[in-house]
Amino acid sequence: MLQFKHGQLNILLGIAFGMTAILCLVFGIFMYRDKQPPIQTGNIETFDEAWILRAGVGRAEPQAIDLPYKLEKNTKEASKIPVTITHKVPEQLESNTALLFKTFFQSVIVEINGERIYSYGIGENRPFGKNPPPSIHVIPIDESHADLVLDITFQSNSPKYRRTIGNIEYGNIGDLHHVLWRRNGISFIEGIVILILSIILAVIVFFMGNYRKGNVVLRYIMILHVLFSIYIIYDNDLIRLFTGNMYFAWLLKSMLLFIIPIVYFMYIRCFADKKNMIQFIDIGIIIFGIQFISAVVFQVFGLLDYNEYLGFHKILMMLTFLIYTVILGLAVNVYGKKSLFDNVIANIVCMTFICIEWSTSVFKIFVNMKGVWLTTGLFCFIIGLLIATERNVLRRVDRQKAMEEDDIAVQQEKAVEQINPALIFEAFSDLQNKIKENAEDGARFLYYISQYIRCNLNSILYPEMIPFEEELEHIAAYLHIKRTRHKNLETEIENKVTDFYVPRLSIEPIVENAVQYGIEKNGGKGIVKIRSYARKNEYAIQVIDNGAGFQADKLKKENITSLKKIKERIEKQCRGSVEIVSQKGKGTVITILLSKTQNHENL
Repeated sequence: MLQFKHGQLNILLGIAFGMTAILCLVFGIFMYRDKQPPIQTGNIETFDEAWILRAGVGRAEPQAIDLPYKLEKNTKEASKIPVTITHKVPEQLESNTALLFKTFFQSVIVEINGERIYSYGIGENRPFGKNPPPSIHVIPIDESHADLVLDITFQSNSPKYRRTIGNIEYGNIGDLHHVLWRRNGISFIEGIVILILSIILAVIVFFMGNYRKGNVVLRYIMILHVLFSIYIIYDNDLIRLFTGNMYFAWLLKSMLLFIIPIVYFMYIRCFADKKNMIQFIDIGIIIFGIQFISAVVFQVFGLLDYNEYLGFHKILMMLTFLIYTVILGLAVNVYGKKSLFDNVIANIVCMTFICIEWSTSVFKIFVNMKGVWLTTGLFCFIIGLLIATERNVLRRVDRQKAMEEDDIAVQQEKAVEQINPALIFEAFSDLQNKIKENAEDGARFLYYISQYIRCNLNSILYPEMIPFEEELEHIAAYLHIKRTRHKNLETEIENKVTDFYVPRLSIEPIVENAVQYGIEKNGGKGIVKIRSYARKNEYAIQVIDNGAGFQADKLKKENITSLKKIKERIEKQCRGSVEIVSQKGKGTVITILLSKTQNHENL
């Protein structure tokens, strides 16, 4: 029966997509001649010419101006004086006509023949920020207002924002909404797409069950998706169509700007395993944590204008983002950290779009795309982080699952071998003698036999990582059994640290090897020491004996409890390492090193 491989199916899918693209381009664009113009909406008229500047800083006489207009610089004291511009309402008004314009941190009053028809930012209580937040204004004008005097008054507590008056347009309300969607729809849809992706990611993480444990990066990327989507949506002018509380929208997106860098550094930290690199990332977390607290404190006590502080924060974000992009790139090159490569690419793409956005503002090019470049860069950035997560975490979950399935079989085989029938027979024989002799420690000896067997059987039922203290219980049970028969066997356990995890049945077999191949080959006389302590970046466990010793570079034995297999398993399962120093006739020192970073992920 015909059966396709995945690679063949991918090729067929690629051919189908390629043929579709070619057919659409050739027959749908290049060869199609009877092209029709797109459906046109109603006319939107500009309302920028022949305005009269009637009131403002230092202006005793009215002045004719065209919009947009920027007043000359003035003093801080004079900035509280409102700026009023006047024009006649167009003579011919359609039904549902409205004005459209945007303000930046300005309050607005619109009057027709002295009658107020609209106001924004008047009488508001704003603990954060002295001025009303930026907003789009769609102001309905009745047909009865035709040819009447229109006054628009702007006021701001900051000279920087008060001096600028933007473009004004008018037309049918439906057409104005269409224009807003055409100008801002791309960014808004990008925010919605990221929000949908975050929901899908949350569902995937939920159904991952036990495999989501320890994968903190999945939670951070999900949080980043939610934060970026909310920021992009609330930073869009279209949000004015859905809410009248622009102060809440502005405050929310502003506070997110302080939180996003902190979560981003926490996300990047999940990919770092070098202590110097982790410390450098932690510095970034501390810096932006202080920024967040400072922003709140300064505003509560009124020490600094929130808008100015927010501008400083944006500059700091860009500089920090650039510096850390370079650092991550060096980490990829120097340390060979392939897991960071996709994150570096995402950073570079985002920086590219930010530079394009900056260029459009400075050189006044692609004015209609202003703001779209930035949100598109953020969209590409968060998608890039998602790809990085998929490659470096979700695939690792698959490998972990496969490894655990292999480990179950290995643990079962190990448990059978580790039970050590010869040792059990010897132990029960010794127990029988103790019962005959009415020895007082018979019950205690039986306890250690049951403890030894229980630990081996647990490796079948619970083959996961275990606390080091639990592994020590297994070691203690084995050594007590051996000391009953080998009176000259001395043991010493010295543990300065025990709050870390080890693979089950990883240290105990090393102790058994020390007794069986070290002490017993030396006439059953000697000492076995077990030590644990903390190094700078690692936990260290040492098994020391003064037995027969061996050639450490010739580990050929391939059974489950051999040093060679134990070494491979420690390296594979918890990224640890095993150092062996042995000299014939003098003894052996085996040191197991476990990464603190990796160990904490296993907690």
